[in-house]
Amino acid sequence: MSADVKRQFFFLTLDDSPKDSTKLQELLATIAKMESTYSKGRVCNKTRCYVLNPDLYSIIGKSRNYDELVFAWKGWRDSVGRNVKRDYMKYVEISNIGATDNNYADEGAYWRVQYELPDEQFFAELEKLWTQMKPFYEQLHGYIRGKLRQKYGKDKISEDGPIPAHLLGNMWAQSWENLYDMVVPYPNQPIVDVTSEMVRQNYTVLKMFELSEEFFLSIGMKKLPEIFWRNSIIEKRKDVAMTCHASAWDLSIDYDVRVKMCTNINQGDLITVHHELGHIQYYLQYWDQPSVYRRGANPGFHEAVGDTLALSVVTPKHLQNIGLLKQVSSSNEADINYLLSQALDKIAFIPFGYLMDQWRWKVFSGEIIPTDYNYNWWELRNKYQGIVPPELRSEIDFDPGAKYHIPASVPYIRYFVSYILQFQFQRSLCQAANKTNEPLYLCSIYQSQEAGEKLSEMLSLGRSKPWPEVLKALTGGTGMDATAIIDYFKPLNDWLTKYNKDNNFKVGWAGNGTVKQQAIKFVMWYQHEAEKIYHKNTWYQWNYSTNLTSHNAKLSAESSINTTAAIVALRRKGHSLQNVSINSEIDRQLRIATFIPASAGSPESEELVGVNNEMDRLYSTGKACNGTTCYSLNPGLDGILAKSRDYNELLFAWHGWRNGTGPSIKPYYIKYVSLMNTLAKQANYSDAGARWRSRYGNNSKAFTDNVQKLWLQLKPFYQNLHAYVRKRLREKYGADKVSRTGPVPAHLFGNMWAQSWINIYDMLVPYPKKQILDVTDEMVKQNYTVKKIFEVADEFFVSMGLERVPKSFWKNSMLEKPKDRQAICHASAWDFYRGDVRFKMCTQINFDDFLTVHHEMGHIQYYLQYGFQPLNYRSGANPAFHEAVGDTISLSVTTPDHLRKVGLLKSSENDQESAINYLMLQALDKIAFLPFGYLVDQWRWKVFDGSITPENYNKAWWELRTKYQGIIPPVSRTEEDFDPGAKYHIPGSTPYIRYFISYIIQFQFQKALCQAAGNTQPLYLCSVYQSKEAGKRLGDMLKLGRSKSWEDAMEAITGQREMDASAIVEYFKPLDDWLKEQNKDEVIGWDTTTTKPQVTTPSTGSAGRAFTWSTLFIALFTCLIAFDLRW
Repeated sequence: MSADVKRQFFFLTLDDSPKDSTKLQELLATIAKMESTYSKGRVCNKTRCYVLNPDLYSIIGKSRNYDELVFAWKGWRDSVGRNVKRDYMKYVEISNIGATDNNYADEGAYWRVQYELPDEQFFAELEKLWTQMKPFYEQLHGYIRGKLRQKYGKDKISEDGPIPAHLLGNMWAQSWENLYDMVVPYPNQPIVDVTSEMVRQNYTVLKMFELSEEFFLSIGMKKLPEIFWRNSIIEKRKDVAMTCHASAWDLSIDYDVRVKMCTNINQGDLITVHHELGHIQYYLQYWDQPSVYRRGANPGFHEAVGDTLALSVVTPKHLQNIGLLKQVSSSNEADINYLLSQALDKIAFIPFGYLMDQWRWKVFSGEIIPTDYNYNWWELRNKYQGIVPPELRSEIDFDPGAKYHIPASVPYIRYFVSYILQFQFQRSLCQAANKTNEPLYLCSIYQSQEAGEKLSEMLSLGRSKPWPEVLKALTGGTGMDATAIIDYFKPLNDWLTKYNKDNNFKVGWAGNGTVKQQAIKFVMWYQHEAEKIYHKNTWYQWNYSTNLTSHNAKLSAESSINTTAAIVALRRKGHSLQNVSINSEIDRQLRIATFIPASAGSPESEELVGVNNEMDRLYSTGKACNGTTCYSLNPGLDGILAKSRDYNELLFAWHGWRNGTGPSIKPYYIKYVSLMNTLAKQANYSDAGARWRSRYGNNSKAFTDNVQKLWLQLKPFYQNLHAYVRKRLREKYGADKVSRTGPVPAHLFGNMWAQSWINIYDMLVPYPKKQILDVTDEMVKQNYTVKKIFEVADEFFVSMGLERVPKSFWKNSMLEKPKDRQAICHASAWDFYRGDVRFKMCTQINFDDFLTVHHEMGHIQYYLQYGFQPLNYRSGANPAFHEAVGDTISLSVTTPDHLRKVGLLKSSENDQESAINYLMLQALDKIAFLPFGYLVDQWRWKVFDGSITPENYNKAWWELRTKYQGIIPPVSRTEEDFDPGAKYHIPGSTPYIRYFISYIIQFQFQKALCQAAGNTQPLYLCSVYQSKEAGKRLGDMLKLGRSKSWEDAMEAITGQREMDASAIVEYFKPLDDWLKEQNKDEVIGWDTTTTKPQVTTPSTGSAGRAFTWSTLFIALFTCLIAFDLRW
């Protein structure tokens, strides 16, 4: 196959259409809808409505009234941008589907492929061009800013900051030529604007097009075909709505080429006509090429041709030649005026032309998510253009959508490229025309056959050759280069530099009803307003959790403080209703809606924000390093702990993570405990632990006794499991490393905290020849994606008649670890309070994460089910209920029957040995966790009540871990270490007893649901998949949220009012019996008197060190204040 055939085939197969025809139609309909919204945009005041062209164009271009300009600028964005945002999100989604269908990473990658350069090289080329241009642009920006300050005042524009975007004479600040009369350097010199002369000579739109055609003919190029004049639309039609944005069209048959333009009689449109006829001339020149080559050499070439001609058209000499300028001044002052008029178009545009697709490429790639659309748009506009919006903007707004090319899906980098290329073209054509004796900015190639011949040769190639070859044919060089445009404007650049310095213009921009009615009205109003406040605050929390930057941290911290103040302000409005008694339901909500905790807005609460989140940051950025390689927790260290069977490699990961987190967190944790207790006492609790326990009822001692009772019920089973696992680990690692009677080194359990032992199942499987129930390999074999894992989990709930996650879930969630930023990887479900639910997890393709996803989707389902409840009731009946829901579903998900139904298990053996294998797998997750779930808050409660002091943090931690889990640290630990801080929930200030309780009550829930589903199999084999009856029972409980006590909620699903371990005991009874038989010769339990935890207390510990604030003040809304204000 020849190179030419290969090239034709490449372009012939270039496509970004979705393979699904339905999706393609949806995409086309979405773009058409956005274009329609744009074309029908109106900005109205009390007396009339304005269309974009000519009304708003005229206001922005001619008015010098600051507020009138704001009206036009903001009005257009409110009318158009906001109304296309939702459609644009759909457009991005479907466009990316089409791109990926055609093997492109995303739609942006498809757009860029037409430049025939690897992305890295293309990006570097563009950045090089911008870097060349930036100093000149900054000089121009500084000059314009200084002039605008003189016009509008120092209170409107700072001397060294960005310029308000509405003051630059153009709706998008992409051209500043309408400011020329305000900023002209030498007002006494003639102004090169022939608009008035065109009007005086009774120019018509048709004459403008004829004049433009004559320019092309004068240099020997092609005449426009008769069909052009018949079919083009060159004036705005009065009888129909139409998109006025000028465009050239090639209908690809019978020389049918056209222009669509709402032309006005002015110099700007005269130039635009030349630009559009440049496209037409390109169409005509390459007409004889194969259809696949009938394009510009690259998209920027097409835009550059007409503009190249326009560089000649706007020269004073040419305007004089065609009778639109009577005399030409040849003074330096006149040249500076002329160059400035050109720069206000050409140079002012450069950063806008660059940033438009910078923004879109990141949108397509997912780097910019919908909740950041507007923020990132303005970040780029500030960074590159040095402008800011004149009014506060938010994510409700969608200012990119106010620019035609965004809703119309027209790539824009072509214009940036063209603004560079046109000067390269012009320089070469002027050389061909033998115009080298005059400055480039004065050169006109009008009537030069030599220049026309050279240009025609290039145009006739179309894209039959790579664009560097085409460029070389005209310019002699193969790369885009800004030296020509810099050379063109050098006299102006020199003048601006001197003027700005001499004038100290900075450069750069660094009615009341009854009491009952009042109460109802207030409660409803409070719920509505508070929901909006919490929604906004959660958005900031999400931004920080998914993008750990100091900027987001600052916004999050401010939001936390502002949220507290805003909620308190709402509640103060109901102060007069505090003691009103209407009925139990109104009274209950009224008490919540008017309660203001003593801690709200206190210095301690604000200080806690910083402490909590500095710990959060230290944890999230923790690393363990080995030589030159550093590992983060997920997936690096987690992967080592899960997969390695090398004792020392496991030790490196275990020890390294603790060294990389705990010691740096400890001083903050000491301060955290003090602040938490202070705030708890202000809220009339004895300490923070008592406050946490209050969520389970008013009797703290009864609660702790009940929890202890649950542990004692399950302790014998755990000890049996521990003995069995210890024996197997001893066989693997040797008696010198694992004692027969003592605790087990903590790093050998396949998990960083030994809270789950499922990753060492391959070492522990009772019957290795039987099928191992781990479908990780099958998931990989079936090319499971992260999204598919979530879709399978979602479908489970739907099969029970429960809610499907909304589309926004898929758009807004972070399901995988971002490659371009740091994020908190710990899996979590988010409720934004307004139908917006999201998920955050660095998901891997394995069975463990498959189960985790089902767990977290349980939280999502809870959010969706109680979403109708008043804000104050949108929570689990108690914290453990929320944790239990997803795990209850997971008990069904892990059954062989369910895994067969979803195609992950081809067959399963239904015998006793297979059952024991399965139950062992479950126990390594469910039972192994219990003592850890119990002890974490045992330790914290004692820390809060003072029983454990900072001098003994680590010692007490390991005493509890040895006592309950039967493990010891594999290396010596001291009080310089802070091993509790290596577990996310400790620095994350997340109560943990909920998980212990959830691991008990999920089996209560499962038993009840299996009964509702009519299950007759053993409890461990029951799956409630596709059972609408079980779904109704679960849904009825979930819908209650926190509107009833947890005892009432428990009764609704189980018929019981107490937490009980009998269901979990029943579930695992076959395994427990089997373990007792296997452990006949083993010691049950561990001798802690002979094998002490390896913890020593140094002579001087970290407790004596002074607390030092971090310079980074970061925040997620503290659970303490959230607890106070919501409950």
